[in-house]
Amino acid sequence: MVALVDGHRLVVFLDFDGTLAPIVDEPAAAALPASTVPILGRLAATVPVAIVSGRGADDVTARVGLDDVHVAGSHGFEIVRPGGDRHEHPGAAAAQPALDAAADDLDREIGAVPGVIIEPKRFGLTVHDRMVAEPDLARVRSAAATVGAQHGLWVTSGKRVTELRPPVAWDKGQAVLWLLDDLRIAGAVPVYIGDDRTDEDAFVALGSDALTVVIGGDDADAARTSAAGFRLTDTGQVADLLERLIDLGARRPSPPPG
Repeated sequence: MVALVDGHRLVVFLDFDGTLAPIVDEPAAAALPASTVPILGRLAATVPVAIVSGRGADDVTARVGLDDVHVAGSHGFEIVRPGGDRHEHPGAAAAQPALDAAADDLDREIGAVPGVIIEPKRFGLTVHDRMVAEPDLARVRSAAATVGAQHGLWVTSGKRVTELRPPVAWDKGQAVLWLLDDLRIAGAVPVYIGDDRTDEDAFVALGSDALTVVIGGDDADAARTSAAGFRLTDTGQVADLLERLIDLGARRPSPPPG
């Protein structure tokens, strides 16, 4: 796998939940494994690194705890550079009233369903159903889709989540292309590692010139067709791959942007 990028300058993009951090029932409890923190720190000191997540940018920044990484939160609608400089998609703010109204409606309709978590974000709204009992699943997912459509939001599904997003042609793929342009590193080869359906947008956008890796360990993940070129099983294998990328990056330092 790494032979494809050996000898090249690298830019590494990483999803958070299910890629760097194991997926947990309570989204608020997600955390980087202690052993991954120093690996990620060494990688970010060697090559440009960006965390691309459905979580809000501030949430990701707090969980990663590193100053020298880029963070693309809310599926790329908000991007924070090292040092705190922030870029927000100009079309996202217009959807904030609709997202707030949808959150209120969903709280009234399904907020009392045992196990459901309705998570507002800066430019998004996620309905988590990982802890919802099977008899309630259809009701929860139907409500999320219906309410999203009623408020003119785009509705997508992922691993036991339904995402309500601004109705703007922007996703993780567009965000990664924006970051590559912003970094201005000539000749760099992108590496993108992610586990969910929203990461497929980045795999497609980067194409065959990138090293793309999907993470999938359970039966449903293993059976899912992916545009990624390679597959790993779990977050432990991701950490091992990052160690190898550190070695490659150290052998081929990146030049100053330009």
